[in-house]
Amino acid sequence: SAYPDMLFTLFITLALFSFYLGYKQNKEFYIGMHLSMFFATLAKGPLGIIFILSIIVAYLAFQRDLKAFKELKWQWGSILIMLMVGMGVVYCLKIGFEPFMATIKREFLTRLNKPVNNSEPFYFYFINIWKDLFPWSLFIPFSTIYAYKKWREGDEHISFIFCWFVLIFTFLCVVKAKHPRYMLPLYPALSILMADLIDDVLK
Repeated sequence: SAYPDMLFTLFITLALFSFYLGYKQNKEFYIGMHLSMFFATLAKGPLGIIFILSIIVAYLAFQRDLKAFKELKWQWGSILIMLMVGMGVVYCLKIGFEPFMATIKREFLTRLNKPVNNSEPFYFYFINIWKDLFPWSLFIPFSTIYAYKKWREGDEHISFIFCWFVLIFTFLCVVKAKHPRYMLPLYPALSILMADLIDDVLK
């Protein structure tokens, strides 16, 4: 299916992976974070920036290292934001400002406040994640306990995955518009967490 959610998930994952490498190894990887965030935003709108930056800020807050946020090579981010604004201006000049704003409202703002199709309760994803991720969803309870234990021990890697999953999952539960494919950005985080659990058990 030609839905943008797959591309969105790819670039969210690449952005977070690039950030983590930049934070732990080499700051040059931050350039990849900005490029991936740019493409995530092109794929799905402002959610690309919101998801990525909120996860990074939460993680750095857990690490008590918010000063590192200033070192994310923001000159690259500024260039890409100007490029994005320029693309928006060209688009508006071609089709008009009103259709552009209508698209932003329909595809982003409206989905936050009211459902696109049928209204779903806040626990919609709590139920759907079990059947959509089956059979791996059977590992969710064990992974949750494992993640909590590692988080209490100060494991930085698990703290990052924890921020990734919890922030996106909470956001999806709060917004009115719900659909199973919106959960796609959660699956890389869950997969990594389950892989860590299985690897630890095998060791």
